Amino acid sequence: MYKLLFPKDRIPYLGVWINEGGFKGEYNCALEPSNAFYDSVEIAKGYGKIKPLEAGEEQDWYVDVVLEELV
Repeated sequence: MYKLLFPKDRIPYLGVWINEGGFKGEYNCALEPSNAFYDSVEIAKGYGKIKPLEAGEEQDWYVDVVLEELV
């Protein structure tokens, strides 16, 4: 079993990143926590589904990866 644990109050979305050779010819897929909804910053802004950081602002959060054997 594979679990990603992260603070949903700060990072409320989980994206799926899929690359089919468009970046350095690599093919991969990954789950990534995100503070925005949609694949476009402009669309996310339009729906009010993004929390941009202000200049000089910092945000701390974590990602824990848990791997468990299924029995």
